[in-house]
Amino acid sequence: SLQHHYSINMMMLENGTTPRLFNWKEMMESYLFHLEDVIRKAYLFDLRKIQNRIHILEGYLKALANIEEVIQVIKTAADVENANRGLQRKFGFTAAQAKAILDLKLQRLANMEKIKIENELADISKKAEEITAILNSEELFKKEIEKEILRVKKEYGDARRTCLLYTSPSP
Repeated sequence: SLQHHYSINMMMLENGTTPRLFNWKEMMESYLFHLEDVIRKAYLFDLRKIQNRIHILEGYLKALANIEEVIQVIKTAADVENANRGLQRKFGFTAAQAKAILDLKLQRLANMEKIKIENELADISKKAEEITAILNSEELFKKEIEKEILRVKKEYGDARRTCLLYTSPSP
């Protein structure tokens, strides 16, 4: 027998909630929809993380520009909470920026560190722009989905294990 038929039960959860029997096309469309959702959420997560880091780096640069006053506010504060509130009040830092400044080691106040902070800010700002462009452009987003599918193919795909031979039928 050169032909075999295999039964496949493609019972899956539709929208992650209700079980349903899918045909081949519906299963592939469902997978692509799921992959699109996963990739979009991953990019949104990365973008939020980058935006939070940009926010902190901007606070660092503002603090380095006013370093003498920042140190004075910290030195005159009775405790960490008062220092935090003082930084927020005097310089307009957010709570996250003030906490990051208070957690900053003194070695990061050197001029070379300022350059590193500016370089990191430029790099992650560029990355944020790229992610925003991908999320706003349907064409770029589809290319990212294609890259992900090719990555999965490369990582998990393997060569065909059977050999197809064509012989002409004998008369």
